[in-house]
Amino acid sequence: MSHDPIGAVHRHLLTRQLAGWAPAALARSRRATVVQAYDGPDGGTADAAVRVLAGTLDVPRGARLAVVVLAADPDDLAARLGAAEVGLSADVAVHLIPGGVPRLPVALKAAGAAGAPVLGYVEVTSGPVPGAEIRAVVDAGRPADILLAYRPPGHPETDRTAEPTADPKRPTAEPVDPGPGSVLRSAGLPLVTQVGLVVGGGEDGDPAGTTTPDAVVCYGTTSEKNLSTFKDALWTLPTPTGVRVRDAAGRLLDVAAPDRALLGAELLAGLRRTGSATVNDLRRFTLTGTAYRAVDAIEALTGLIDDGLVSRDPEHGRLGGEVVLRPVRSGPAAD
Repeated sequence: MSHDPIGAVHRHLLTRQLAGWAPAALARSRRATVVQAYDGPDGGTADAAVRVLAGTLDVPRGARLAVVVLAADPDDLAARLGAAEVGLSADVAVHLIPGGVPRLPVALKAAGAAGAPVLGYVEVTSGPVPGAEIRAVVDAGRPADILLAYRPPGHPETDRTAEPTADPKRPTAEPVDPGPGSVLRSAGLPLVTQVGLVVGGGEDGDPAGTTTPDAVVCYGTTSEKNLSTFKDALWTLPTPTGVRVRDAAGRLLDVAAPDRALLGAELLAGLRRTGSATVNDLRRFTLTGTAYRAVDAIEALTGLIDDGLVSRDPEHGRLGGEVVLRPVRSGPAAD
């Protein structure tokens, strides 16, 4: 299997998400489905996900998990999945279905996924984002989460990383330049984030407008906690990959050293547009409209308060979610 830094990032994001999602889903519903769909070679991601379940998942009594893998190019996938299943609980069933992404609706129905939690991983390497198939995942799941990995070579939509919403009080509004993440929103997922991935790149914070992302990753969910898990995984990418995150403004970010000053400037600009917002508003905006994490939002807001650029109501106490923040009008203009 050839070295593929973007594929390594995809595996990291999926396995980290799965490790947290699966036990919570089974505790909540007693049955759940993980569906992976690839329109090309899986690059080792499919069996890596199964190995994570075999190594970490403690299935509650009476619960069951279905893992459905759809591959347009199964190659040696059956053998790899078989090896990965060693140590897997008897209550976890793995099914390999040839045919790839177009068979998602049929596979979900065959797996009995409807009415229970579903985590979908969809990897697209050719053509447009499969809107009907993504909607099938959302319609089946109660609730549904989707991780979309999108990297068709030469396709113009690869270069559309979502713009942040203008109003931090409305973090789920349609972005100005909708990218693949807009398909997740259209399918009915209220919390969606999208970032570009670039192998190598320039200095931290440099504009990357001329750098077409090597991939775009999107996560859609109904759960702010699940979205936070995805963002936490994004900022703990394996360092040997050399992959940089491209934010909505086109800047290249080093995930090993988040620049919270950039985020602080964006949050301050948003507050100056809207006049006020709660900490919850701004944290959710950070999760959906930027590449940053919720913890980065709290640290950036704390810095703005300490620098006298933002006031808070109430003035004292913990910076909780219902605290209202306002820009200090006498402060220096935002960049």
